[in-house]
This record gives sequence, structure tokens and C-alpha cells, in this order.
Amino acid sequence: MKSMKKFQVALLIFFIATKAQALTHEGLPDKSTPAMWIDEKNLLLISDHEISQYNLEQKSVVKVLYRADKNLLSLNSSSFCFTPNRWMIRADKLDGTISTLEIDPKNLTAKLENGFDNFNTFDCKASPTLASPPPTISHNNKTYSFFRFAPRAQLVKETDGETFLYGGSDGFVVSAKNSKGVDKKIFLGGANGQNIESFDFINSAFDKARDFYLWYPHTSHFEKEQGAWPLRAWWVARDLTIASDLIIPAGPWVIEKYDCTKCPECGCECGSQMRLYVNDGRIFIKIWGESVDKENRGFYELIHATDLEKSFWKKLILEDVKSEILFSPDNCRIAYVSEKNEAKISNLCN
Repeated sequence: MKSMKKFQVALLIFFIATKAQALTHEGLPDKSTPAMWIDEKNLLLISDHEISQYNLEQKSVVKVLYRADKNLLSLNSSSFCFTPNRWMIRADKLDGTISTLEIDPKNLTAKLENGFDNFNTFDCKASPTLASPPPTISHNNKTYSFFRFAPRAQLVKETDGETFLYGGSDGFVVSAKNSKGVDKKIFLGGANGQNIESFDFINSAFDKARDFYLWYPHTSHFEKEQGAWPLRAWWVARDLTIASDLIIPAGPWVIEKYDCTKCPECGCECGSQMRLYVNDGRIFIKIWGESVDKENRGFYELIHATDLEKSFWKKLILEDVKSEILFSPDNCRIAYVSEKNEAKISNLCN
């Protein structure tokens, strides 16, 4: 009997310790999506028909910036752009037209403008139409073949949209135009021995606190035999020089074989999604999609060690995340929407 009680106590301690790895969080108003941090005490929230300022200390909406009229179908909480000088949100109307809600960042006023252009989120400028890339390019006397369009004109702030990715047997070359319109070719080195066909494109995460980019191959291949993991990533400075590279290890979402009964109609890869985030030197990853086992979806932090085998992913959010992850100005909190469509704030600095 005593041994049974000891076992139960040990099991309880283990359970508490395991749950303690998850972040503590607080709720936000129902049916809202965190759009951006105005400052450390205030969030901008989007709902279908309203833009509001939410104060964390008062735990309430303190200002409604815009409330839609009956002609507006919805404000698009997945299509917006925020920079220090310009805030924009896509607005869909009942008549099928699309408008842009422009918000003045200084006095937090909003007005609806006719028309909408697809924009990149680094400067809120309309994304230019990508020119047709040449089929091959030469770099250091080697030929590289066109592989993919680089992601949505967002690889670096200085590019004007004509950004292409080329592949070869020894790695990747990014062809980009800088802010002066000068072509620049950036060799990313070997691909860590992976099959580059398992990569969708080279993506970019921006570390605002350190003013560095983390470039990494985006992949929707989560089976071990597909050879995508571990990923090789690159820290890139603002002038497009490679500062260093690093290896991003696989996590529990990388499995032996997909369970095809769980995959969506578009395919198992279509239901396997990942995105890296960087904040003040820390690396995080969001994993989601129908093909991923539910217990493996969520938000993780990379506990990085010099020895790759000792690096591991610590799970911070124990559920699916339905929105982008927004880091607070003090780098200690994140805002997001949970799998139950609840807006939440979690503390990273507990």
C-alpha cells in the first residue's frame, strides 16, 4: 500500500513538472485576433467588424478605432500589414469588392480606402509582379538552375520583389535586387546533404531585437525518409552577408510514415506546415496541419546545444495555434489565437 502511494505521489509530481513546461496565459476578448502590439501595455485586436485597442492593465477595450457598417462583409484578420509608419488591413465588402482600412499609427484613427493591393509585410508596399526568371544563372563559375520564387518578396526588406531561388548539387543561390536595384547573388552553401526537392522555398524570419534575418528552407515534408530534416539555416545581416549558419534539428513532428487516413484531400504534405520565428536570438517553431498528430502540433522553442544530438525542442504551447505569433516589445510575451479560436497572451519569461 505504501509503495502504491509513493508511486501515485511520484506520478503526480511528474505530471505537474511536465505541465509546468507550458506557458501560463491570460484570455482576450472573444472572437478577436491579435494584430500587433501597440506598446507593452496595449494590443491592436481585429474582429470581423471591428478594430480596437485593448489595454492589458485594465483588461478591457479602451478605444474602438473602426466599426464596420452594414456594407462590409468582414475585416480580414489574415491579411494585414504593420510598420512604424503605416498600418493596413484588408476589408471585404458584401458587393464583392475589396477595400483597404488605413490606420494612422500616431493618433490611432482609421479610414476605409477603395481598392486593395497585395503587399509585403516588411514595408506595406504593393508587391510588384515578379518578372520571369532566367532558367539558369552562373555563380563562381558554376551553373545553378531556377528552383523556386523566393517567398512573397519578403526575404529581406531591401529587395524590390524580384527575388529568385536557384539550386545546384552543392546548395542554394538566392538572386535578389537590393534597395538600389543592384543584383546580388548570395550563396547559401551546402544543403546539409538533403534532397533540395523536398524544400518548398527559402523562407525568412526577422529578429527585430538583433536586426538579423534567419533564412531557412521551408518544407512540408515531415517523413524521415523524405530527407528534409535536420534543416540548415543561415543568419543573414541587413547588407545580405551571411553571418553564420546553424543546423535546425527535427522535432517530434518528423515521423517514420504518415497516417494517410488523417491527411487532407490535397495530400499529406499539404497538411504538414511549419514556420520559424526568431526573437532576441531565441528560435521558435510553429507546427500545424491535419497530417500532423495532434499531440505534436503547437509552438516550441529550440534549446540549442553545440552538439546537435543534445539540442531539443521544448514545447511551450500544448495546442494547435490558429494565428501568427506576435512578440511583445519587451520580448517576454506572445499573443496568438488558440485551437479553440480563443485569443490569448502567454508569458515567455516565467
